[in-house]
Amino acid sequence: MRQLMISSQKLLSLNCPVNQRQRPPLSWLTPEEHLSQLIATVPHLADKCIIIIDDTKLLDDLTWWGKGALAVPFLLDINYTIIASSDDGVALCSPSFLQP
Repeated sequence: MRQLMISSQKLLSLNCPVNQRQRPPLSWLTPEEHLSQLIATVPHLADKCIIIIDDTKLLDDLTWWGKGALAVPFLLDINYTIIASSDDGVALCSPSFLQP
């Protein structure tokens, strides 16, 4: 399995928060920003992977709430499968994760 490893120096150069002293801008809290980050990340993920999105839940059959409200439908559209879900978050696996 291929792993994506990023050094803390690289994260700093990308303006990514790596500890509590570096707080992200408020735009990072929006569903739109989470979707944008996910779209940029998906091409770099391992073929078999699990994505966990916290603070996201299904309100009814079609409506997601929280910071992953747009990210979860995107992942479902590209054939990811929900393997766990609660009021605290959702876990999805890549299409090849469940294959032998």
